[in-house]
Amino acid sequence: MQQLYGTVFIPEAVYRELTDPSFPIAGSTEVQTFDWIETCAVINRTLVDSLSDELDIGEAEAIALAVEMQVD
Repeated sequence: MQQLYGTVFIPEAVYRELTDPSFPIAGSTEVQTFDWIETCAVINRTLVDSLSDELDIGEAEAIALAVEMQVD
């Protein structure tokens, strides 16, 4: 991913999901140690709340962060 995108931004909810000690998952060590993965706060909580009606909070924040960052 680093070779394709350089820096990878993830929302805080995704970080929390990946690093939850009670639910170990692949990628938990990487998001905590790789310097090219950055955690960002989502500003538009209204969009997150709206998306959360249909999606997991991590997915909702990922979409909201992508909209905020105006990514392709």
